[in-house]
Amino acid sequence: MQQMAQWRGQVIVLNFWASWCAPCREEMPDFADLRMQFRRNGVEFVGIAIDSPERVAQFLRAQPVNYPILIGEGAASTLAQQLGNPGGALPYTVVLDRSGRIVLSHLGRLPRARLEAVLGQFRG
Repeated sequence: MQQMAQWRGQVIVLNFWASWCAPCREEMPDFADLRMQFRRNGVEFVGIAIDSPERVAQFLRAQPVNYPILIGEGAASTLAQQLGNPGGALPYTVVLDRSGRIVLSHLGRLPRARLEAVLGQFRG
C-alpha cells in the first residue's frame, strides 16, 4: 500500500482513471509530458486506478507511463468523492499545492493548457 505522505511538500496532480475510460487514456500522454516539464519544480503526478490490478497491469504493458500508478479499486472511489467528485465519474483530476490544499479539481478530460497554467504557478 502506498502512502500519500511520501509526496508531502510537493505539488501533486492526482488523476483518477480506469483502463476502460477513453478520455482517461487520452490525457495520460499529456500528463507524462507535463511531469517531465514540471518535475524539477517539485510537481509529481500520481494516477489512481479505479480498476482491477490485472486490467491495470495489462494496460500499462501496452501504454507505459513515467509516473506512479496506484490501484485503488473501490477505495479510490471513496477518496475521489472526498476530494469533490460525488458522482464518481472519470477521469477526475485534482491538483494539491505543497500544503495539501486543492487548487484545481476537474471532471472529464483535463485540457493540457489549463493544467499547464495551474502548474506554472509553482515554478521556481
